Amino acid sequence: MEYTQAEFGHIDYVFANAAAPGFNQPRFDKLEEPDTSETVNTLNSVLFTIHAAAPFLAKSPANDRAIFITGSDAAFQAFDVNPNYGIAKAAMNAVTFSYADPLLQCGIRINMVSPAWVLTGLTAPWRDIGGLVESDFIPMKVVTDAFLRLIKDTSKSGIITRIPQPRAIPFDIQAETLITGKWSYWAPLFGMAPSPS
Repeated sequence: MEYTQAEFGHIDYVFANAAAPGFNQPRFDKLEEPDTSETVNTLNSVLFTIHAAAPFLAKSPANDRAIFITGSDAAFQAFDVNPNYGIAKAAMNAVTFSYADPLLQCGIRINMVSPAWVLTGLTAPWRDIGGLVESDFIPMKVVTDAFLRLIKDTSKSGIITRIPQPRAIPFDIQAETLITGKWSYWAPLFGMAPSPS
């Protein structure tokens, strides 16, 4: 961040994403120490980024300064493929809600976008696992549009935008869920057409 500030003069927005991929299935058939490495690494990476970025953002002369976190729909449902990933992303929900007011006192907003599977070069091989098909994936444009809406609406802080798997919502509803610490509501999501299945 010091390099970026020196190169560009100030930092206005920071994007934080972390996922230590793994498939640490919990075992309950015998007493053993739980493997929390993935949960801890994923959560701590985002916490470290927030704490490292805040002093630089607070010094920015920009009218809007914000931290945007990439969450996951796995935080809102059972994620049998990788439970520890879902647990870490659920903890990031709490970070977004709990840090909103303290960061606002420093003039910094914090928001999160939590999509289901996003179609990228990294996730494309997963199409063969668990019966996923291309229509199960969220197009990257839908995710970037969700971030852009949170960037443009400078009145929002402590917001989580959930973008569920297309098959998980009724065909006639094209929506994302905006979640705050107090309530949830539906808002239109443009560019996403769930497949009927």
